[in-house]
Amino acid sequence: MIQAFAAAAQLMRAAPPGSVFTALRDSLASDGLTARLWLADYRQVGLRSVDDSTGASEQVSVSEGAIGRVYASQRHAVLLARQGSIAYLPLHARGERLGVLQVTAGFSLGSHEVDQLEDIADALAAELIAAMRITDHFERPRRNRALTVAAEMQWALLPPTGYRDERVSLAGLVEPAYSIAGDAFDWSVASETVTIAVFDGVARGVTAAMATALCVNALRNARRAPVSLADQVALADQALYAYFGGESHISTLVVQLDLRSGHAVAIDAGSPQLFVIRDRDVSAVVLEPQLPLGMFEETHYREQQLTFAPGDRLMIVSDGVHAAGTPVAFGVTALREAIDASLDSNPPEAVRHIIAALHAHHTGELEDDAVALCLDWRR
Repeated sequence: MIQAFAAAAQLMRAAPPGSVFTALRDSLASDGLTARLWLADYRQVGLRSVDDSTGASEQVSVSEGAIGRVYASQRHAVLLARQGSIAYLPLHARGERLGVLQVTAGFSLGSHEVDQLEDIADALAAELIAAMRITDHFERPRRNRALTVAAEMQWALLPPTGYRDERVSLAGLVEPAYSIAGDAFDWSVASETVTIAVFDGVARGVTAAMATALCVNALRNARRAPVSLADQVALADQALYAYFGGESHISTLVVQLDLRSGHAVAIDAGSPQLFVIRDRDVSAVVLEPQLPLGMFEETHYREQQLTFAPGDRLMIVSDGVHAAGTPVAFGVTALREAIDASLDSNPPEAVRHIIAALHAHHTGELEDDAVALCLDWRR
């Protein structure tokens, strides 16, 4: 088996982008193993199988069964089968969750074989991320329905929905996933700092997506200059005003955290809200309200000083979460309850839980775009 596993990684690297999983499946089949690939949908509520041989597609819930538990926990599971065992392995790369690799063996898998399968799953995740930039083959199974053009633009704009290293863990989620338009999130992780942002756009459709795309990219451009956080926000504000002349504006909350000292600077330019969770206590961070980006020409922005501690969890939500109405206001109280209920979850599960709570509050499609972003600063 060791030889087959080693060959699998090489075959994946040599395969065309749309055949990455096929190469792995065929390699494992030569050693008597059966592999299935499950990819998470855009809403992260289900995982759908990718079957190149039959074209059939099966879906399982993230909230049920071994596949869902492995995806949620990001820990492998090995179950005994009638004639062997089944291994479920999370597919992730630097904290970005993709799905689950299922491998069925006609014998009992030992710890050494499971370790090798985990290495193969990691290699497959890396190949899938590279392949998704080149081919649409793995995009189609992730869509339960068609994305609007505005949503297509927004998803292409976003960073990965998750990131993790030894210092921080990040996750973000947007809804309604298939028709999101004006809301977005962004982050940048450097050697000593991490910058997070949530954008709350106005209106709907392609125009809203264009305004948000301009705002996010202008902020990235300024961040990479580099200049101070206040200047970054001011330059993004000017870019937005120069194009839309004040007719479109973006409420924005940006926080830059120094991972050495815990010192942070923040700019609250609109409606997104920041919460800090420390020792299981949820507190809203009171920030100085400033004008949304793009509203007026040459607005000056001021940085607010904050201090955080290792072990803190930061949660930012757009007003589509904290101010959601219809039929009864979701509000800060329900949001705090949702945050409380997610304290023992990793950041990807925490934001998924908050969005799920928001959906449970509504009947049907959300009336407003919603974003939840979570950052854990580990000790």
